[in-house]
Amino acid sequence: MLGDGLTEPGGAFVLGVGVASAATAEEVVGLAQRALDAAGARWRDVSAVATVEGRRDHPAIAALRLPVATFTAGVLHEAAAVPRPTGGHPPVAETAALLAAGAGAVLVVPKRKSARVTVAVARAAARAPGGAPPTDEPAPPVPSTRGPTPQRSASMPETVTELQPDFSEPGADATAWGVTAKALEAAEVYWLTSVRPDGRPHTTPLIGLWHDAAAWFCTGPEERKARNLDGNAHVTMTTGGNSLSEGLDLVVEGDAVRVTDEAALARVADLYVAKYGEDWRFQVVDGAFVSTDNPGPAHVFRVTPTKVFGFAKGSPFSQTRYTFR
Repeated sequence: MLGDGLTEPGGAFVLGVGVASAATAEEVVGLAQRALDAAGARWRDVSAVATVEGRRDHPAIAALRLPVATFTAGVLHEAAAVPRPTGGHPPVAETAALLAAGAGAVLVVPKRKSARVTVAVARAAARAPGGAPPTDEPAPPVPSTRGPTPQRSASMPETVTELQPDFSEPGADATAWGVTAKALEAAEVYWLTSVRPDGRPHTTPLIGLWHDAAAWFCTGPEERKARNLDGNAHVTMTTGGNSLSEGLDLVVEGDAVRVTDEAALARVADLYVAKYGEDWRFQVVDGAFVSTDNPGPAHVFRVTPTKVFGFAKGSPFSQTRYTFR
């Protein structure tokens, strides 16, 4: 029987669940039962099911006949209770279970996955004798281990984040823009693709920055990429990793526009040193970079994105599109 023994929930365990739209009650209950068995728990030991906002009324969640705690995708990403190695999604089931179980909770069964369902089990911290009883209020978010989300200033565009379900696994969530922006900022190597005069692509690795909601790079005016940009400003900048099982690959689309304002260039020059060290110290002369190793000028370009794609690898795989307005 579904949800047997749950008429008076109030145990020490919280069941975290992530479901795709097409998930069935049988899938959820079957996977949840196996997770509870692994935790040494029974249904009557479960106080609540925790999931992402928007799934509260999903039939497969309702079939559990448990109180439901929900959290927005933003809260789940910021909580980062189970951080991924290179900035992908925090798993919904694990993070939601820990948040709902409250401060001091322990993940006793990490995420288990079927085709359309993920399940995890958290155990609430034991209360001392005479301790305060649990309340109906959701637990406060677990402090993020990934640092603060970049703040959007009044001059920065609003970001629209959309999961691409046709290219994502069931149960996947969109990668939050804060996660993506941080990965763009932290990347040490980018791949720039520009267009040759005959229409053929040209791709080259380079160092660069993510600053002021844009990608930045520099190049000598006689280099192939600079000559390409003279006739066609359209570029992509790509970064990520070669692992298939983890990480976040990113593609920035936009136009490369040369920057000559010397105050802006001085700030960018400082950021190059902060990121890459003294070997990459530039001086600003006549609207360009120069260095002691290469006295010839390097032109600086800013790529304000028209679109960004994020490809989270692992379990689940997902594709997220970001547009700006």
